Amino acid sequence: DYDLNENAIKASYVLDTMQAANNEVNIIILDACRDNPKKRGEPRRPTLPGLAQMIAPGGSLMAYATRANTAALDGKDERNSPYAKHLIREIQKPNLSITQIFTRVRAAVLKETNGSQAPGFYSELNRDVCLVGECSTNEGGVDLNELVQKVASQWQTILVVSIAIWVIIWLEWRQRKRYNLIKNRDDVERKLDVPLLGTLPKLKLGKKKKGLTLDELFWPQWMFLKESKSMFAESVGTIRTDILFYDHESPLQKVLVVTSSVSGEGKSTLAFNLACALGQMAKTLLIDADMRRPTVAKSLGLNSRAPGLAELVAGTRKFNECIHCIGEGEDGGFDVIPSGKRPPNPSELLSSKRFKDILTELTHDYEYIVIDSVSVTLVSDALVLVKYASMVLYLVRANITPYKAVQESLKRLRQFDADGQHKIILNYGGSQKPSKYFYYRRSYGGYGSAVY
Repeated sequence: DYDLNENAIKASYVLDTMQAANNEVNIIILDACRDNPKKRGEPRRPTLPGLAQMIAPGGSLMAYATRANTAALDGKDERNSPYAKHLIREIQKPNLSITQIFTRVRAAVLKETNGSQAPGFYSELNRDVCLVGECSTNEGGVDLNELVQKVASQWQTILVVSIAIWVIIWLEWRQRKRYNLIKNRDDVERKLDVPLLGTLPKLKLGKKKKGLTLDELFWPQWMFLKESKSMFAESVGTIRTDILFYDHESPLQKVLVVTSSVSGEGKSTLAFNLACALGQMAKTLLIDADMRRPTVAKSLGLNSRAPGLAELVAGTRKFNECIHCIGEGEDGGFDVIPSGKRPPNPSELLSSKRFKDILTELTHDYEYIVIDSVSVTLVSDALVLVKYASMVLYLVRANITPYKAVQESLKRLRQFDADGQHKIILNYGGSQKPSKYFYYRRSYGGYGSAVY
């Protein structure tokens, strides 16, 4: 210790020399002041053992074999001290930054010496330095770019799997939805257990344009007459033939009620064309019993205030004022009773004894009476009418009408008319897109509101 000043190099001199060289990176490792067990012949100076703490200048890193004012261990029966041994081992490992190396050395020495020697370092480096290979950009030794790519790849996988799951769920939902729809004849016979009276083909309709006449606007209602050679007209003719040969045993003979589950399934179009078809063979009357959303008067170009069923049942008008003649003879002539003024209580009017008496009287004058009713699932009007019908023509829109809606409607029909004859007519097309079931059910309750 006495010759230290003569033989040792001052650390401050080394630091000043490095700083004067303007190196980008300076690394100083101080591994001295060991606890050498060899005896000295001369006493030591009464000073604190170990290294004094020094602050590294900018761009430099100073590493210490142990903390300030303590002596590093020399080790036992080994060539290198614990600090030198672990430093040599870690410094050769690739892709480790200099700070990572000294952090690992500190941890290894602390473990080996049971905490008695605690190496440290002080860094003023402007950037991390890697002695072997390329430096990673984080202390864990993992390349951040590689980590980002790995995470991105994982998220892409998660996204693809999520999309695949949603597609499977959507396909399953669509399949279930399609299964719950009435699609063809087999579905009618298998799911509903109700006779199929006939089918209606899809109508090819153009877009609505301004300035159309009433005949052009409501031409589906006149399809049987205007397009007599069409598949639609032939289908209506087939339904008419089945009705003509049917044995009507009801006290109110040959009263046909046309209804459906929801709006837009084509029941008014069917009722109108069926009246045209039956009118060619027998004296026929068409009654518009949908007093909430009537269509017959508008289809015929009648005044919306023309007297009809509401006035007839109320007793404010006579038969001859409410019955309107539409054509004659082979052209499908028939009579019509429009709905009349919209009453506040359609169900009460149709449930009254007065309505039953009027219907009974009309059966004496007409061979067939076709009643265009409201949808069964919406209000009770149709359920009142089925009591007087010898046949209920229930229209189902293929690939549109839910099976449960039809099942519910038929169940309600049977409750009101256990002996009634219910026939399904499957419509593969229509003049408009049907309203969604629940939306229509809510909106129909709003009196006098219209749906287009």
